[in-house]
Amino acid sequence: DPENTGKNSSSDEWEVYARSSPPHCKDSVPSDITQFTAALNPSQINAVRQALNRTVSLIQGPPGTGKTTTTCRIIAALVGYKKGPVLATAGSNIATDNLVEGLNNMKSICPSLRFVRVGKPVNVREDLWEHTLDYQIQSHPKLKSLNSKLEALLSNPKITEQSPAMMALRKEMYTVEARVGTQILKKADAVITTCVGAGNSTIFTETDPQVTKPTSKTPTFPTVFFRSLVVDEATQATEPFVACALACG
Repeated sequence: DPENTGKNSSSDEWEVYARSSPPHCKDSVPSDITQFTAALNPSQINAVRQALNRTVSLIQGPPGTGKTTTTCRIIAALVGYKKGPVLATAGSNIATDNLVEGLNNMKSICPSLRFVRVGKPVNVREDLWEHTLDYQIQSHPKLKSLNSKLEALLSNPKITEQSPAMMALRKEMYTVEARVGTQILKKADAVITTCVGAGNSTIFTETDPQVTKPTSKTPTFPTVFFRSLVVDEATQATEPFVACALACG
């Protein structure tokens, strides 16, 4: 049947594509990947190895079998073998926080791994706030200095939000926050957010350098160009959500 033949051919082509090495990641992966697979079981180790050598990998398993743990090892390994930066996503804030917690627990395995959680701090677990982009921006020395100036102005009853000094300071803070945020994202080995958050304007803020006066209609470009994408708990996210992560990653 020609129709069935066509379907099988398409399926075969997809299989070849999925199993092939990523075209933009030709760097070979050493046969010994024990640095990133310590304490994992054989199935998890195989999952890490396959993910490093294939364009597309799907990890399936019942709850509590260590899929997120394996995912975090994959993220660290992708970075370690120069297949980063990595955009790591999940369908919900809870699942996304689990990724952040997993990477934070890997400091002994990969102490130099730099990652940042993008999203509203109110949606992030309190014990993980220090890993959010907002927290890291506000912790920057320049922002601390500007916040001190802001507190001084706010304590002055003669100063209002419409005062020239206040307006100038607010404008400077906005500019510095954008600049510092971009620097943090560019230095990160992994950016972690929800699938929908992957399309956050924070990650897509840079305008064409040829444009001297950007407007609301000026096209923007990614702050970070990701070489690898991970979607954890993909089956718990709707298809449009996953598509958003795929498009942005």
